[in-house]
Amino acid sequence: YENIKLCAKNYSGCGDVFGINAFIDFNTYPVLAGVTVDAIKAGTGKDTPVWLFFDGNGYAKPANLSTNDFIKVLKSQIYTAIIHGATGILFWNDRTESPDVFNALEKVVKELEDNFPIFFMKTIASEANNNLHYMIKGDKKAKYLIASNTHKTEAVELDIPQISKRTLAPLEVIILP
Repeated sequence: YENIKLCAKNYSGCGDVFGINAFIDFNTYPVLAGVTVDAIKAGTGKDTPVWLFFDGNGYAKPANLSTNDFIKVLKSQIYTAIIHGATGILFWNDRTESPDVFNALEKVVKELEDNFPIFFMKTIASEANNNLHYMIKGDKKAKYLIASNTHKTEAVELDIPQISKRTLAPLEVIILP
């Protein structure tokens, strides 16, 4: 956190949008996608656009992990970054590599596109507690809960009075009206 914050602060006058590629770190610890957004914003300012790069080829995918399980990890990273205030998502792809991961990401990308109107709503509340991350977005017509569990093997309890009480499975992401 401190290293990224300091780097972002030192470069804050050199750009309009900031981001980072940390595929292996994000895959090992999905929570770092949120920590990274927080650190960049702490260094550059809360209104600075942050666009994180995500692994569209599977460079960080362990050999023993299926593509579908890798996509679950990526989805958790992406939504966690959004919950923390990322305003853009980029995928790094090398066209000389296998398109398996990128093709499997199509469903997640479609879901992100379908949820654009929610992402642009006002943020009413946001919280991160260990591996549980959530935000409430809304306008005069509707409110939505976006939540992610960044733990790879343990469920977390989500309990927001008058909003939702449920258990999120490992790496689960939910969007609820």
